[in-house]
Amino acid sequence: MAKQMLNKETFKVERHAFTTVIDAVVEGIISSGVKAVYNYPGRPATYLIDKLKEKKEKKEKSKIDIDIQDYLPNEYVAAGKGFGSSVAGCERSLVVFKDVGANVACDHFYCLNHIGINRGLVFFIADDPSAWHSQNEEDSRGIYFNAGLPILEPFDANSAYYCTKIAYELSEITRLPFFIRTTARALTETFASNDDLKNVTIPFAKDFVDIPFDAKNRWLSIFSTVEEDKEELYQKHEELAKYFDESNLNVVKGKGRLGVIASGFIATQLENEKLIDNSLSLL
Repeated sequence: MAKQMLNKETFKVERHAFTTVIDAVVEGIISSGVKAVYNYPGRPATYLIDKLKEKKEKKEKSKIDIDIQDYLPNEYVAAGKGFGSSVAGCERSLVVFKDVGANVACDHFYCLNHIGINRGLVFFIADDPSAWHSQNEEDSRGIYFNAGLPILEPFDANSAYYCTKIAYELSEITRLPFFIRTTARALTETFASNDDLKNVTIPFAKDFVDIPFDAKNRWLSIFSTVEEDKEELYQKHEELAKYFDESNLNVVKGKGRLGVIASGFIATQLENEKLIDNSLSLL
């Protein structure tokens, strides 16, 4: 895995100018060749499903061949279906639910981090700060962090598109599920079109080969393999860290000697509040 990551091939995508995260992620899903979407409904995450179904019904550009299974019994079932599609060697899949659903589905995460996947698997998770749509407030990132699974946080609409494309390619290169985490406000915000992201390159999962479903012990999380699996997971962390250290998704703004490091929508909020100037920089 390390050799493939370090000697990765890349491709460039056409420049886009999205104004909403939902539109950007939907376009990223379609252009990444996703064929199956699994969802347990709940605002704000359901906004994505609504937009995807709307596009599919309108058949924009061309017929969108995506099977959308919404209103599943719960998030555990949705995550299991996504994992099953990936392991069985089906096409790329997406699982969608809100922050509190991560608790229901988390048992899968502590196995997926060890045994891995086949085809690209991405979870789109929408947190709800201040609980505008929810029964409680939760930062779901801790769950994925504890499981050692990668999280991408778009800071605006354009970055949401690139994060989606990158997540699917890296998911197949590392054979790990990826999480795209956003918030209720980020999903309803209208962003100005900007040129912050230029010449973004996407890693390419070249010559991808499915691991057979009947491979001996490959899809089992058991005591005899857990230590080796854990060591491999840490190696993947190191390779991913190298990749994102060099990624041009990292944007520096301001010219101050004092800097602030922020990820996701909070970085955009700092900029909107006019806090980034010649005395303060933002990464």
